[in-house]
Amino acid sequence: MKSDQAKRFAIVVVAVLIGCALVWYVVDRSYITPRQEKLTAIESEQASIDKYRDALNRGPSIQRSLRGYESRTLGGDLETVDHELRARLNHIGQASSVTGVRVDTGRYVSLQSPAKRLFSGRLSDEFDFVEVEGSISAEGTLKEVAELIDRIDAEPWPKQIDQVSLDPKGNGKTFKVVVRLTTLFIPGRSPTTQPTSDWKTNRLARVASLFKNNPFHLPPPAKPAKAVAAASVSQRPSFPYHKWALTGVIESPVTEAHVREADSGQARVLKVGDRVHEMELVAVNGFVAHFVFEGKAWSVELGSTMNDRQQISETEKIGSAQ
Repeated sequence: MKSDQAKRFAIVVVAVLIGCALVWYVVDRSYITPRQEKLTAIESEQASIDKYRDALNRGPSIQRSLRGYESRTLGGDLETVDHELRARLNHIGQASSVTGVRVDTGRYVSLQSPAKRLFSGRLSDEFDFVEVEGSISAEGTLKEVAELIDRIDAEPWPKQIDQVSLDPKGNGKTFKVVVRLTTLFIPGRSPTTQPTSDWKTNRLARVASLFKNNPFHLPPPAKPAKAVAAASVSQRPSFPYHKWALTGVIESPVTEAHVREADSGQARVLKVGDRVHEMELVAVNGFVAHFVFEGKAWSVELGSTMNDRQQISETEKIGSAQ
C-alpha cells in the first residue's frame, strides 16, 4: 500500500514539475523575453537620445570654436583661397630677401565629416573642409632660407608644412629651397578679416649659431705641413678633430648627433655611447651636443667642429640635458 502511495506521489510531483515548466516556457516566450528585448531596445534608443542631447548642448561652444577657426582661414571658396595663398607666399618670399621666388598651388581635396560614418544617411553630403596644396621655391643664403621657412611657420592661417628640401650650391654659400605645404578652409564660411602675421626677427636667435658655423660649408683642405724632425716613436699623432663638424642634432624620440669629416665627406650618426675617436656622445640639448673627453665634459655647438668644443663647468650637469 505504501509503495503505491509513493508511486502516485512521485507521478504527481513529476506532473507538477512538467506543468510548471510548461507555464514558465509560455510566460518566458510570451512576456519575459519580449519584455527584455523591448527594455534593451529602449536603453539603446535612450543612449542615442542622450548622445544627440549632449551634442546639442555642446553645439554653441562648438560653433564658437568653429568661428574662431574660420577667422584664421584664407577664405570660404577655392578661388579666394587659391589667390590668397599665392599672394601670401609671394609676400613672404619678398620679405625674406631670397631671390628667384616661384609660387604655385596644386591639387585640392574635399573632406567630409567623420560623423558621416557614425550617422549614415542622417547628414548631408556637404563637405566640411577643403585642403589646398601650395609650394614656394627660392634661392638665398642659409640665413635668408631659414628666415623664409620660419616666416611661413609663423603665419597665423592654418597650414601643415609637408616637405622642406635644401640644395646647397657653391660649397654651401647659397641654397635652393623648396617648401611644400597644405592649408584648408571651410566651404561657404569666409573670415570677416584676413589674419595678419606678426613675425619678428628675434625668432631666428635660437638658430644664430647655425648661421655663424655653416654646417654645409666644407673648409678647404689643410695645406701640407712643412717637414719637421721625426717625432719619437712613442709619440702618438693627434686626431684631426678640427675636420669633424657637428651637422645635426636630434633630441626625440632618440638622441642622435650627426657629424661629417671635411676631407672625405664621411658622415656618421652618433647615438649615446658612440665615439669619434676618444670623444663619447652623452647627451643632446637644443642645438648643442655634449661629449666626454679625457675624463671631462665638453659641449659642441651645431655647425662647429669638435675642435671648437667648450668645457662644461663643474656646476653644470649633462644629465639635465638628456
